Amino acid sequence: MVQRNFTQLNLGFYVNKGPLVTGMWFRQTFGNYNTSDAVILLMASEKIASSLDIVTTLPLVMEEALFLQVMK
Repeated sequence: MVQRNFTQLNLGFYVNKGPLVTGMWFRQTFGNYNTSDAVILLMASEKIASSLDIVTTLPLVMEEALFLQVMK
């Protein structure tokens, strides 16, 4: 399987306060694939994590959602 050449910029941050982690990222691809920009939101604790990718080009759609529960 061969992946195509592309250039991608990811810019964002995480904030860690006690057991809670939140973050926000912006993803932009360039070249022939410049329609793949998204805002990525993240929230996690010691037992659960969730992230959401929201495409910012028209039409606005939810691209991917992740929900994870850690069982101990």
